[in-house]
Parts: sequence; structure tokens; C-alpha cells
Amino acid sequence: MIGCLSRRFFCAINPSRRDEYVQQMAALLKPNGKLIGLLFDKDFGREEPPFGGTIAEYQRRFEQRFDIEIMEPSYNSHPARQGSELFIKMRVKA
Repeated sequence: MIGCLSRRFFCAINPSRRDEYVQQMAALLKPNGKLIGLLFDKDFGREEPPFGGTIAEYQRRFEQRFDIEIMEPSYNSHPARQGSELFIKMRVKA
């Protein structure tokens, strides 16, 4: 089973509630299920959406429940977002 994560969705989740999302995705996917998508690699410094994030934050949040296979700058982002997106591919820990 594969889940897809959109930076546009995740950036709307208040950072104080992002761990809940990680827990829910891990519960919804089968063991070894994949989570693939894009995340912003930029801190917007805002008190309302869109909230950005950093690779360090995402690693800390996801590594408890997922094996992170890929978390790196996206090479094929839209030119307006080039350098500010991460491509992710993770597996739910068995």
C-alpha cells in the first residue's frame, strides 16, 4: 500500500499537531507500506498556514514510525519552488 503526501497538505497542519499526522499515517498503512511525496524545505516563520519545515524536523517526526529511504532536495520541482522542496520516500516500520 502506498500513501501520498503533498507539501500543500502537510504545510497546513499546525506543527504542534504534525506528530498526530505521522501516527495516523503509520496506522493506516500496512507494515512496510510506503509514504511518498513532497515537503517544503523552508521555514516560513509564520503563525498561520502555510507552515514550512526543515529536514531536521521531518526526520525527527517521521523516524519514530518510518524507515526513511529518501529525504532529499527535489530535482524536478516547479521553477518557482526549486530549492525549497524535499522528495520523500519512507516505509512504515514493521
